[in-house]
Amino acid sequence: MFVYNLTVKVNNTILHNWIQWLKGEHIPEVMATNLFVETKFLKLLEPDDSEAATFTLQCFTDSREKYNKYIAIYSNILTEKALQKWGDNFISFGTFMQTVH
Repeated sequence: MFVYNLTVKVNNTILHNWIQWLKGEHIPEVMATNLFVETKFLKLLEPDDSEAATFTLQCFTDSREKYNKYIAIYSNILTEKALQKWGDNFISFGTFMQTVH
């Protein structure tokens, strides 16, 4: 299994609305690509930051090809939508991983 891990640091001033948007709009859009089989949304507890919270969105896929297709076709579009909605109230970066058994 492969994991596309998106780490996002979100300004506390938009936190509640951002979480609602992520769960109600962004994750459904990611899953609608049919390239991922599951997502997990997690909050980092350390380090603690009084001005921003950090989260990870983990998107699980069964092939590197599906991940590559997501990056090539959908990633920039969804990132641009987030930037238009939230501006500079968040920063994010993605990593690609493989589960180890």
